Amino acid sequence: MVVEDILNGRVNGEDVIDFLPEQLKRLLPANHAMDNKGMITFLKEPLNN
Repeated sequence: MVVEDILNGRVNGEDVIDFLPEQLKRLLPANHAMDNKGMITFLKEPLNN
């Protein structure tokens, strides 16, 4: 269940970034203003191409 929630950007009461490994955090733009779902969408985009 955790994987499905994170992949959809849903983490109740927490920021999804707190659950991401450092390798994925480094892929996010430095000054991003994304919500949880936006972060996951951004990280998944290269996989969809």
